[in-house]
Amino acid sequence: MIGNPFSPEGRMRRRTYVLTLLVVNVLGLALNLRAGGSMPIDAVIGFAGMLILLWPMYCAMTKRLHDADRTSTTALVSLGLAIAGSFFLQTAPTLSSDQLSLTRTIGSLLIMAGGAVALFVLIARPTIGPNRYGEDPREPEFVEIPVDGPPPSAYDGA
Repeated sequence: MIGNPFSPEGRMRRRTYVLTLLVVNVLGLALNLRAGGSMPIDAVIGFAGMLILLWPMYCAMTKRLHDADRTSTTALVSLGLAIAGSFFLQTAPTLSSDQLSLTRTIGSLLIMAGGAVALFVLIARPTIGPNRYGEDPREPEFVEIPVDGPPPSAYDGA
């Protein structure tokens, strides 16, 4: 259903992108609930687990950007913001009360900015037909062939 989540090669449909991010985020939530203790090692385990889950997320974003004929630079920006935000949130409990509120605010804003970039990746207009990253992942369900001419070039199978 979500294809190969560990390869950034090729293109991905919006539906597959959303399903992949949903699965990765549910796994991340389960990891954070498991590692959400008050000990410093819990923060390290949570941060390491988040880094491991970022690879399939990066691959999904890259494939989705490839579908819009764009490079993976936007995916790197989004995940960089998420890593920085997670770092701020994971270190917040170890700080004094004066720094706690500011650190949580900065971390939350960074994660929301990364989410906004991921939303941009979701709504990016796809390229119809093949592009430099591969074939179109959308199979046309209904192709209308004009009576007086050849089929549209986007669906001619070339």
